[in-house]
Amino acid sequence: MRILLLFTVLALPLGLLAGPQRVPDHPKQPEEAPKPVQSSQPTPPPQQQGSPQPSQKPSSAPPAGQGPPSGQPSYVLPPKPRTCQQNILPISPYETRQRWDRFVVALLYDKNVTTAFSYIVQDYVNHAVGVEQGFEPAWNFVSMIWTTQSANIIADKTWFNRSSDIAWQKYTVGKFNIVDRFRWDRGCIVEHVSWTPASMYWSNQ
Repeated sequence: MRILLLFTVLALPLGLLAGPQRVPDHPKQPEEAPKPVQSSQPTPPPQQQGSPQPSQKPSSAPPAGQGPPSGQPSYVLPPKPRTCQQNILPISPYETRQRWDRFVVALLYDKNVTTAFSYIVQDYVNHAVGVEQGFEPAWNFVSMIWTTQSANIIADKTWFNRSSDIAWQKYTVGKFNIVDRFRWDRGCIVEHVSWTPASMYWSNQ
């Protein structure tokens, strides 16, 4: 009995010090999570397993910094002309000389192989070493040189024989001296012979 009374006396001051606990009039409501904003665009349907994926077109452009594919030349040849069509009847030496002069101007001064080769026939006879017969091999060889070495081609002199329709031209390509002989027939160049160096022929003329 004494122990219980002593415990009550000791606990009473602690209760007075703590005081009564106040219960809030309006308990705090939990905050609601923000609602997600709905997009005005419709949501695409989910991709089903096994359905084909949209294909992407590969780019045909080469990677930056790379040149043309291997095996392709880095230069562009000029347009190839139509071959010369010979007259049915022979033409005068005067007219042949005029055509020869236009050929020389186009080839050696204007560096226009398209115009120059318009005076050459399809079955062109070519005696140049390393070049096959016909218009096509001659065009491929000469147009390549005139495209890549145009700045190094310098005309020297020309000559025309009225009695035989044979013409010569002398020029240089870089350090090489070239003499070409052409035979004309009915307004077109039908045959070609090339000498190099030029001193092998020109010194005897």
